[in-house]
Amino acid sequence: MKWSVLSVLGSCVLVSASLELDIRPVEPAEADRISLQRRTVVGVQVDRQQAYYEAQIALGSPPQNLTVLLDTGSSDLWVLSKNVSCLPKGYHAADSWKGVNCSNGGMFDSAASSSFRLNASANAGYQPGNKKTWPFQIAYGDSSAANGLWASDTISIGGQSVAEFDFGFAQNASSGLAVLGIGPAGNEASTDDTPPWTYQNLPHKLKSAGITSSTAYSLWLNNQHSTKGSIMFGGYDRAKIQGGKLFTLPLVPTVDKESVTEFAVQLEAVRVDGKNYGERSNVVLDSGTTMTILPKEQIDPIIQLTGANYSQEVSSYIFNCSDSPTSGTVDFVFMDKSAITVQLTDLISVLSYSDGSPDTYVDGTLVCVVNVQVAGKKQPSILGASFLRSAYVVYDIDNEQISLGNAKFNVTDSDVVDLGPMGLGNTSRTREHKSEAAKVPYGSWWMAATLLLFAFL
Repeated sequence: MKWSVLSVLGSCVLVSASLELDIRPVEPAEADRISLQRRTVVGVQVDRQQAYYEAQIALGSPPQNLTVLLDTGSSDLWVLSKNVSCLPKGYHAADSWKGVNCSNGGMFDSAASSSFRLNASANAGYQPGNKKTWPFQIAYGDSSAANGLWASDTISIGGQSVAEFDFGFAQNASSGLAVLGIGPAGNEASTDDTPPWTYQNLPHKLKSAGITSSTAYSLWLNNQHSTKGSIMFGGYDRAKIQGGKLFTLPLVPTVDKESVTEFAVQLEAVRVDGKNYGERSNVVLDSGTTMTILPKEQIDPIIQLTGANYSQEVSSYIFNCSDSPTSGTVDFVFMDKSAITVQLTDLISVLSYSDGSPDTYVDGTLVCVVNVQVAGKKQPSILGASFLRSAYVVYDIDNEQISLGNAKFNVTDSDVVDLGPMGLGNTSRTREHKSEAAKVPYGSWWMAATLLLFAFL
């Protein structure tokens, strides 16, 4: 790891060039806050939980603590204003402006912050003294959305603070939590403005402030039964990777884009029982999506291993847990035949009520769900949380690449590597490598904040 030395009153203080944040599962009772509409499964009422990550941040001067949803599939931070109008999903429809609770993660009181400014500081159209306000709006694949104004303020995360951080100040929202998007700049909501513009989101701000030496960060979810995982900005941990090895893939533009705007790579095939299924296609690695969503020809062989049937009631593949397989694997094959192996059991979980109690059929047996879905005609293929749990992933924004390795679970050791400006190197073709970058001992100086992991489906 790269170090810098600061002289403070004659003493030397070592400052890490990376920032690690812990993640952990939320207790079932806490998961009540966000759930899909209650539906019936074979005569049994269920609430399906959404799996997502929560981060604790602070915004403003003095800092106000907020809970935000951490999302690699979007690129903007937006928070709920103190006077936000809470609306149902699809609120843009004229007949749907009915208030609902969206203040679960807290609301931001701009009047209480001395450093708050309307208009994003990086907005190309902003000039000092210009009283015009710049509208912010964003929408997501699940029909949730938010709108308001662009603003800037001081953000604090993991014990570090960065001034003049740009974000959306939501006055209307249909999400129960604010969102901290950490994807590429090309996916920022500001690119939909006229004219389009970009700004430094969190990975870029951490680098420009000297807190990290790279816009890259790594994500380790651990398995679905674990109590702890982590995200590390500016570095990665070899101890959490099988064999310490990663293979690197170039990011590719999505269908309707000419440049890289998302964390999309090429997937060669899904391999089940030694046979490859499907054709080469682009897939997005998205921590904000619960399911793994792929074409039917790649989902069908996975479902056949489980004996599950599709339920229109919950829009998922379900089966009796007493028939759950205890073995079997699914390989996700990428360029140059590099693969991430997912245990079939890691794609399966018990369907639960919002209070965490298991769902059952009429005869009392448990209902299991396979956390994969068939992509619709216009729906992108996504490797969501059900895949990402089995992978250690390095998201490298500056170098437009993704590095993947098979994850080791429940690891307590650490072998941290700093990701400098060059990241893990050039990706003109897929490479497997074991970085020789400097190792850093894991000590009490490590900066940490808490991320909360909601229970996966």
